[in-house]
Amino acid sequence: MIGHGDFYAMSLFGNDRPIGLIYADRGHGDCDLDLKTYNDFKMLCLEAAKGLNRVKG
Repeated sequence: MIGHGDFYAMSLFGNDRPIGLIYADRGHGDCDLDLKTYNDFKMLCLEAAKGLNRVKG
């Protein structure tokens, strides 16, 4: 499923425990990743982590 080219990946933790990995790419080589898409990806990951921190385990 993972092709060639640039991608973003970030570890996901909840309550100081590793939960998984979030991965994103463009799915094809026709458009590059840029600073805006990186910032959007990072914001999504941070919001997901905040949500997981609210869940009691």
